[in-house]
Amino acid sequence: MLRTQISLQNQCTLTSDSDTESDDLSKYFSALVPPRYTKGKGVEEETSSQSAMGWKEDLESLVRRAEMYQDYMKEIEIPGNRGSVIPFNTWQELAKSMKQLYKQPLHYLTNVQMKQWDKARLDTEQEQVPMDHFVHPAKAEATVWLIEEIHRQNTSHLFLAKIWSNEPLNYHAFVDPFYQY
Repeated sequence: MLRTQISLQNQCTLTSDSDTESDDLSKYFSALVPPRYTKGKGVEEETSSQSAMGWKEDLESLVRRAEMYQDYMKEIEIPGNRGSVIPFNTWQELAKSMKQLYKQPLHYLTNVQMKQWDKARLDTEQEQVPMDHFVHPAKAEATVWLIEEIHRQNTSHLFLAKIWSNEPLNYHAFVDPFYQY
């Protein structure tokens, strides 16, 4: 098992302790190997060790991608000069405007949060009222940056990989492109 050791300079070192546990990543993921569908035959069970090995490699590559993504997001500084007032109708519109204005991506979890907040307004009396009528744009922007800072600095790449493994086709929709900004 990999364990983190923190030195006096706050640099993390990963060491392996293979005497106690294995480095099997499957304990972090509740998702099982997906069944393979064949035309007209229903579900075909995966029994070969090759398919299980391929799934483990896919899982490991997903963990590596999540780690690279999280490391990349940690490197981006939250803007300190935020004097703009951005008019917005929805949280997702505010997030999009912030990405364009500050030329930065927002974290996957922040994008998901914006979508959830917009969904929470559906079928309410204020659904058609622009958000900036009852939430001051500066406060809304500060709220998004606070959430963004928490997601960038404190999200585990294993947690991200677990979420992504449960939504293998949809998670790309909420990951902002790395080099577009």
